[in-house]
Amino acid sequence: MRMENKLIKIMKAKIVAVNLLIFTISSFGQTPPDSNYTGVLKSYFNNGSISGETPFTKGKKNGAGKFYYESGKLNGEIPYASDKMNGVSTEYFESGKLKSVAPYKEDAIDGALKQYYENGKLAKITPYIGMPFS
Repeated sequence: MRMENKLIKIMKAKIVAVNLLIFTISSFGQTPPDSNYTGVLKSYFNNGSISGETPFTKGKKNGAGKFYYESGKLNGEIPYASDKMNGVSTEYFESGKLKSVAPYKEDAIDGALKQYYENGKLAKITPYIGMPFS
């Protein structure tokens, strides 16, 4: 039974990682117009409200990428350095309360993914060591 519990825990952790990957790709699948582009690319929902902002420096993601709910409220942020996720990403409930925090190093979750209930209580902590998003 213990081995089954460990496997279930690993599978749940991988599902969380895949959900974060889909979330990241859907929000930040932006490509700069040219390899030297410097500025912020914005994407929009069908209703015209902003869905995401991705900062670029010389064609590479660099700075805090932000994504939003259709209501215009901040959904989360992912820090980039030299076109890779580096730093602590945050995700929020539409109410503005913290939903999750994940540390990244060179495009990989590297540390503890912390997920919260909307009431602010910690739901779970999932440890990762260099789990790439590819």
